Amino acid sequence: MSLKSNNIADNLNEEQLKAVTRTEGAVLVLAGAGSGKTRVLTRRIAYILEQGLARPSQILAITFTNKAADQIKQRVYALCEEDKKIYFPWIGTIHSCCLKMLRQYPEDAGYRNNFLIYDTDDKKSVIKNCMKQLNISDKAFPVAYVASEISRAKDDLLGYKEYAAANANDFQKKAVAGIYELYQIKMKEYNAMDFDDIILNTYFLLKDNRHILEYFQKIFKYILIDEFQDTNIAQYRIFAMLSMKHKNLFVVGDDDQSIYGFRGANVKNILGFEKDFPDCTVIKLETNYRSYANILTAANAVIKNNVARKSKTLKTSKPEGSRINVYKAYNELNEAVYVANEIKKLMEKGYSCKDFAVLYRTNAQSRVFERIFRERGLNYRIFGGLSFFSRQEVKDVLAYMRVVFSTDDDASLFRIINQPKRGIGDTTVKRIQSIAAREYLSSYEIVKNADRYEQLSSAAEKLKAFSDMIEQLKEYNVPGQLEQLYDNILKLTGIHEYYISEDVNFGRERVENIKELKSAIVTMNQSQQEDFGELLSLETFLENVTLATDADKEEESDDYISIMTLHSAKGLEFRVVFLVGMEEGLFPSNLSMSEGAHGLEEERRLCYVGITRAMDILYCIHAEERTRYGKTEPCEQSRFLKEIPKELINSGKRAFSRREKSGSSFDWFTSSQPVSVTKGGKPVNIPGLKTSTEASVKKQDYSIGDRVMHKKYGEGSIKDLYDDNGMDIVEVNFDMAGVKRMVLEFAKLVKIQ
Repeated sequence: MSLKSNNIADNLNEEQLKAVTRTEGAVLVLAGAGSGKTRVLTRRIAYILEQGLARPSQILAITFTNKAADQIKQRVYALCEEDKKIYFPWIGTIHSCCLKMLRQYPEDAGYRNNFLIYDTDDKKSVIKNCMKQLNISDKAFPVAYVASEISRAKDDLLGYKEYAAANANDFQKKAVAGIYELYQIKMKEYNAMDFDDIILNTYFLLKDNRHILEYFQKIFKYILIDEFQDTNIAQYRIFAMLSMKHKNLFVVGDDDQSIYGFRGANVKNILGFEKDFPDCTVIKLETNYRSYANILTAANAVIKNNVARKSKTLKTSKPEGSRINVYKAYNELNEAVYVANEIKKLMEKGYSCKDFAVLYRTNAQSRVFERIFRERGLNYRIFGGLSFFSRQEVKDVLAYMRVVFSTDDDASLFRIINQPKRGIGDTTVKRIQSIAAREYLSSYEIVKNADRYEQLSSAAEKLKAFSDMIEQLKEYNVPGQLEQLYDNILKLTGIHEYYISEDVNFGRERVENIKELKSAIVTMNQSQQEDFGELLSLETFLENVTLATDADKEEESDDYISIMTLHSAKGLEFRVVFLVGMEEGLFPSNLSMSEGAHGLEEERRLCYVGITRAMDILYCIHAEERTRYGKTEPCEQSRFLKEIPKELINSGKRAFSRREKSGSSFDWFTSSQPVSVTKGGKPVNIPGLKTSTEASVKKQDYSIGDRVMHKKYGEGSIKDLYDDNGMDIVEVNFDMAGVKRMVLEFAKLVKIQ
């Protein structure tokens, strides 16, 4: 292979070049935010190829999304002179690479050739059935909790026996151990794995089969792991085993950006790497190419308060830039109004919607921003909602495909056996499961031969019609015929008509989603032919669907403001970032604080991630009071804000100035009904008077001393009127409720003569 004239070393600083060219032995790269780690990773692969140290098939490069894997491949391709692309079979996500190993040796892993991969919903469905069989209430033991516990156990390489032994004195977890045991038995019966099993089974495949381990050790001369701080124990053990022969394990990550502890990520993997590999080379990438100096100084000031971290300090050659804008809002509505106003101002200076991001701790915080942005005509997009392949109607069609692929897939079988409705009820399903367990046969075999069993006599015809349909569909389980399979599923099931008749309001939307699934099949088939010269098989399609994530999907190139959680923002960058809801109990969350130092440090890392998303301007906003779970409560400024040096803060961004301590609040109503007010506890009709939300309400329409009526607080007198950051503010001294501070636009005040 030859490389283009532009040298691999171009545009690399000293430490980046060291990381690219240090090809022998274990290497730990501590890559700070915005320090160019993807560039280092791709250049290192290109360098290995240029030096003839390995062939593309001998490089194992692990990323955490398919999108990131494709990006790495494309960047390496760009360095090559040849027109044809180099095939990298082992650049991908940990799950896709482990799955490839398991497909090579299914029987050694304890499975049959056509094993299935269950997604989260399928997993929960099986767990729920296990709990029913064990007579365990899902109210006492929520399915999500049980699923999480099983995942954690697998991440820590604990089978159900080991999990039970480790929690012998914990009543709750002892019950989970019983569910875990039955769940694994069922999954083996179904010839299925969940996502955690992909990793766990790969670990034991390598550990318990020396010839297989040695085979893969021989293949992988170089192993590169991206986002190493997000790996769990099981994943780390796999990488360590595979690297034993050639010793060339290259890991890149940032312990300060380890924010996925709730998913099983173990920051100790990166913190303890030097102990596991004492001869490793440690390289720190501390030059940030993203943000202005003040933003980095703020980030460094916050993260240095963590104890469990590798010492490093981000620096930049960029100028100081703007100070950090800290704004104290009245409440969540004022917070959203302020953000919208600031965006409008910056757009007048040349910024576009795509330059802005609003980042929050919880998804529930998005609601008010959606409302205000719509009112202000600001284009936005919410990230983190329900993904396409997770929608009910799409999963229904996919379930038919999965049963066609493997009739052992009980979770999918029972999802569709009466979907659309065909008169096969829960009682029949329970009888099928009971007979299958007794006869040691698959549930589908019982369905197919229902006429042989007296217990199923009443439903035998319906079950036979269903199995005949599946057998007919199985004829299309041929590479290149997925479109025909899809068409026949729709034709034979009548699922289109079912959704239209079932849901008048959303049926058509569901049908549109089902139609979009065919587009996915067509696109994926084209890609398979172009990239690999082969027709798309049902197996490949189902695997790609299961492994897909929101982060992997290409977004439209529309100009929109990004609204998302801090977790979703990792790896992204924006010219202007608004960190909202920076209050104790919200960020850091109450849950994290209850977990002690460990939980608080992960929250601080999350704050660090949020700060370092900003390139030009950073806003940090907190509220005086906030309504959560239907209750309005006073708020305390987040400790993370207090950790930013005062000299970095723009003190001009304050909501209250001299009025801070007056105990204000404000409220608004969403009802479109006429305002009804009371006086002395009795309804009062005030004809001919307008509320402050009608037409265009202006400050000059009111005067200090005016008597007004409010739907919630009753009568009062206007104490003060003033402008604050483009908003008309009114202070009212209510007779019964005291002084309240409100945005005039939303106050719905009625003047009383």
